[in-house]
Amino acid sequence: MIDIDKGVPLPVKVSPSKTVYPWDAMKINDSFLVSLDDLNRVSAAASKAGKRKGKRFTVRKTKDGIRVWRVE
Repeated sequence: MIDIDKGVPLPVKVSPSKTVYPWDAMKINDSFLVSLDDLNRVSAAASKAGKRKGKRFTVRKTKDGIRVWRVE
């Protein structure tokens, strides 16, 4: 049986409009660099931002980290 907890506060919802990446400021061929640890996070964010904004981004691993380019 599953226990029911009472009085546990609901966490504050994080607004999805708060982004740490400069999608709107990027022009074609612009890029930015993030840590290698952020590969999955930035790849997903680039895909989602591209669909939402009608732009295309590509993510590549470089010797310095993960670089994201706007390609279209």
